[in-house]
Order: sequence, then C-alpha cells, then structure tokens
Amino acid sequence: MDINDFVLKFSEQLEETENEQINKYTEFRNLNSWDSLTGFAVLEFIKDDCSVSLTLDEFKSVSTIEDLFKLIEGKK
Repeated sequence: MDINDFVLKFSEQLEETENEQINKYTEFRNLNSWDSLTGFAVLEFIKDDCSVSLTLDEFKSVSTIEDLFKLIEGKK
C-alpha cells in the first residue's frame, strides 16, 4: 500500500469529513470528526489492512497521516 492508498483508506474511517479535505499532511486529531471511537476504528483498519498492531503510545506519538504511515511502514 502506498501513501495515497493509505490516505484514502484512512479517510474512509472518518464519517463526517469529505475525502477531499484529507491529505498526507492532515493533522487528523484536529479534525472535527475525530473522537476516540474514530481512533479505535483507525487502529483496527491498520491492524486488518496493514497487518500491523500499534500500541496506544505509538499511535499517540504521531500527528499527521504521513507520520502514521511512516510508523506503520517502519514496523513491517
């Protein structure tokens, strides 16, 4: 999966945000639609689609979608 596919799949987890508003530089925790349930949905998407399990501390250590993608790629 490349960064563009990851951004698209990440944006699918956000129910109230238009895909066009999301890019690799998006600080996802600042989105109006971000909440703890969305965070857990993203963690499950990462586990299922990327075959990577992140700890909450690892997940909290990143702020942009690109940072998250790099973290995941580094754990593969």
